[in-house]
Amino acid sequence: MKVLLVEDEIITRRGFRKALESQSDIQVIGECSNGKQALEQLKENPDIDVIFLDLNMPVMDGIEFLDHVEGMGFQGEIIVLSSYDDWEKVKESMKRGACDYFHKPTLSPQKIVDLVRKTADKRQQQNKGDGEEWLKKIISNPSEDHLQNSFHWLTKKEQHFLTVLIKIHAKDSNLPSIHQVKQEISSSNKTLSECITWLKDELILVQKIESKSQLENYETVINLCNDLSHQLKTSFGYTASYGISSIQSSSLKLRKCVEESQKALERLFFSNQGTVHFYNKQLENKDNEATNWVSEEHLWDAFLTFDAKKVEESLSTLFEQMAQEKDKETIVAQTINIILQLQRELEKRNITWVYLSTTKIIQAEHIQEVKSYVYHIFYQSIEEINKFQDEKYSPIIRQVLKYIEDHFAEDISLNELAVYVQANPSYLSRSFKQQSGYKISEYITKVRIEKAKSLLTDEKLKTQEVARRVGYTNERYFSQIFKKLTSLTPSEFKKQK
Repeated sequence: MKVLLVEDEIITRRGFRKALESQSDIQVIGECSNGKQALEQLKENPDIDVIFLDLNMPVMDGIEFLDHVEGMGFQGEIIVLSSYDDWEKVKESMKRGACDYFHKPTLSPQKIVDLVRKTADKRQQQNKGDGEEWLKKIISNPSEDHLQNSFHWLTKKEQHFLTVLIKIHAKDSNLPSIHQVKQEISSSNKTLSECITWLKDELILVQKIESKSQLENYETVINLCNDLSHQLKTSFGYTASYGISSIQSSSLKLRKCVEESQKALERLFFSNQGTVHFYNKQLENKDNEATNWVSEEHLWDAFLTFDAKKVEESLSTLFEQMAQEKDKETIVAQTINIILQLQRELEKRNITWVYLSTTKIIQAEHIQEVKSYVYHIFYQSIEEINKFQDEKYSPIIRQVLKYIEDHFAEDISLNELAVYVQANPSYLSRSFKQQSGYKISEYITKVRIEKAKSLLTDEKLKTQEVARRVGYTNERYFSQIFKKLTSLTPSEFKKQK
């Protein structure tokens, strides 16, 4: 959420900035001491969400600023700052489009944050219905007429976006409420996006993207899909597959994006549920695509029989075919899909500590690097699966491992696990240690840190956010645990990767 501070008193500005920047999802993009400076900031950053506006300032005061903003099509919210003797100006500002006011004498950090959140929630509720209707019109009938008098974020210049077609796989044919699923996704996605219902079991997510380069955004999109998968599994027990379009910058291209997402998701016919598929125009060559899928089928046949030699042979054939396409983006997209499918095969077996990095694939300078890395993680995975089978975990311990995998970011106690598997706590603790080699608390920490490693490859995620996602409320404590297990701080690990 982007906030602009327009206030001539520097002490007040600093107080606001300190309060707002204590929140990981709020960004103060600038400070201005008068309305004229604020107009310049608004021209450079038209996607500001909230402006705190002082009414009494030199050069250009708050009322004059509001007069100028009225004709600019600003979509955000303006909260005016006033003293007790400014009531007439406050009423005037409300007539000119301000949404709320704040008495500076009652300033407190929590009130500032609460006001921003209340304003953002109110804005989201107001825009929800109109936004979906407008998007469906643009998709069904791309027309300049629909862009007139629309202040949707997609209409802004240089606004890059892509579409994610989400196909829900329910356990039975009775999908309770696609609208409920949509609401859950919309409420948790903090980035600029819009989720709309499509078919009975499909949703479309229109997602803002920072860069126009597809390669630069693979990691971001994969993390988004992983987060959505975890959310859908936790909240509803569903799995989902995803079709990802190319990146566009004109809302009139939205229909094209949806068609590309649908085209990408057609590859689900050849793969397992719960996979991510990137659109690439070169894959529309049906002959090449068919050949690739035959080779990939051989790869999974070899992997599922845990035959490392056949896996190596299948990968060699597959990469020879991909190399003929002479297109890095195509090779990266196909390889990432293979990695994601491998990740899901491992999750089925409660194996979470094999570290899979899509960053290494994206940043590779030669196809041989990609092939070597993929073979390495397949070989490592087969070793871990064989080890897992040799150890012959009891049914109770398998249940515990699965529960930890699904709830690692929550507070999990020994007593909670004992109740879940209906076992004596002392017996469960002793059995887990004997079969896994770890105390239960140690194993939970191990899983959390392995998950954190994967999240830290996303440069846009701050350490504080990574800590929160894997179950640590204290960033400093998380960093200490991370270093203890990896010999690196989270920052050092990020740089290394």
